Amino acid sequence: MSDPKSILSPTEIDTQLPHDWKREGNTIHRQVETGDFTTGLGLLNKIGEAAETQDHHPDLFLTYGSVAITLYSHDVGGVTTRGIRTAETINGIITG
Repeated sequence: MSDPKSILSPTEIDTQLPHDWKREGNTIHRQVETGDFTTGLGLLNKIGEAAETQDHHPDLFLTYGSVAITLYSHDVGGVTTRGIRTAETINGIITG
């Protein structure tokens, strides 16, 4: 993979984008249906722990039946390999 602080081009993002993620402008996004608030909160906590470990933090939005996850590298203003790696990690958490 490339420099972790280099912004990926749309083509690079599209070819590296993990399953169930979408490119939206300068971010990548995934919506996860959790069915209830407690399950969503548990998912949020697991994602938060992984984000701390990887030092790459998604924007998370919890509602009663879902969690919305948005990733981009805040320090450079776009999607980097760090975001792709974190998305892959989140997918592993979701699929358990």
